Amino acid sequence: MRLTPLLLLTTAVLLGLLCGCNSKPPEPRVQTFSAGNGPWGICCDGENVWVADYWSDSVLKIRGSDGQVVGNYTVGRAPRELCFDGENIWVTKHLSDEVTKLRASDGEVLANVPVGRYPECICFDGDSIWVANSSDSTVIKIRASDAEVVGNFTLDEGTHGLHCDGQYVWTANCVGDTVTKIRPDDGEQLANFNLGQWTSPFKLCAEGGNLWVTNAGRDTVTRLRASDGEILGVYPVGDAPHGICFDGESIWVVNDWSDDVYRLRPGDGEVLETFAVPDYPQSACFDGEYVWVTSAWGDAITRIRVSEN
Repeated sequence: MRLTPLLLLTTAVLLGLLCGCNSKPPEPRVQTFSAGNGPWGICCDGENVWVADYWSDSVLKIRGSDGQVVGNYTVGRAPRELCFDGENIWVTKHLSDEVTKLRASDGEVLANVPVGRYPECICFDGDSIWVANSSDSTVIKIRASDAEVVGNFTLDEGTHGLHCDGQYVWTANCVGDTVTKIRPDDGEQLANFNLGQWTSPFKLCAEGGNLWVTNAGRDTVTRLRASDGEILGVYPVGDAPHGICFDGESIWVVNDWSDDVYRLRPGDGEVLETFAVPDYPQSACFDGEYVWVTSAWGDAITRIRVSEN
């Protein structure tokens, strides 16, 4: 039997409707999830996102695929920032002058390590954990394997941000308006680079052979060459930039007071996109597909898909 044109058209419409009913709506580019009480620091373990929940004295483990909380672990007063060493999560506790080591698989507390006053940022260099203590301007080096303190170094004023670029440890010294380059093996300060008066360098990330620094006091970011500290560019961003990360192609800047995130082109610092996020955003990390941002007063985390499609 031959199908008439009318019957063919009707069949095509029905098939289209059936296909439409079974297809999933496209995933939004930006999604926001509830995240306790005062989410501050954030890091990724390759599958899950970990958040320091400042006012609830706990650390949240959040499934990266859907933003669901799959673990909530009490660690002590005012958890601030986190890093991952390949097996464990390390978190600074801002008001108890300690660092806590948790096993990533189940959140069990493995160690509590006394450090300096008001520990802020934290990073892992492949062997040791580094902790910046803002009040006494020191950096503590902790052996990751057994949580033993193996170094204590005094730096410029107001040491705040920390980053390891695979070769050196870098600190952002908020009061001193400087960035310090440290050799991880022995803690020797190899160089101290001045970023300018009232810049208040806050956090850092690496991009190739360059370092990017948020300047909370000047509403800018600085790009400097890691080998010699030469400033390659200073670029305007939003109000009071704090967190920063690199996704392999773009620089992402978290602007604390303007409640937004900028995506910058590394070559010239041009702002490519701007995303609104909930109140008082602080930190950012990249998990290979998404950039995640904490909002401390919004009690939320935001997931932004890097790809526009």
